[in-house]
Amino acid sequence: MTITYNGQKMDTTAATVAALIAEVNAPEAGTAVAINGAVVPRSAWEDTRLEESAVIDVLTAIQGG
Repeated sequence: MTITYNGQKMDTTAATVAALIAEVNAPEAGTAVAINGAVVPRSAWEDTRLEESAVIDVLTAIQGG
């Protein structure tokens, strides 16, 4: 399926948020996910299915100051 991942069109075989996070090698700790503007709690990543044309934003916190 084709999704928009952090502003870029992307083809993926991931069916869930958890699978997408693994596919893009994003760390689980310090990562937030939103689908079509709605935040998906980490506890729901395994059960939240991706849909064609979804807009997915993945934000990763970094340490700094």
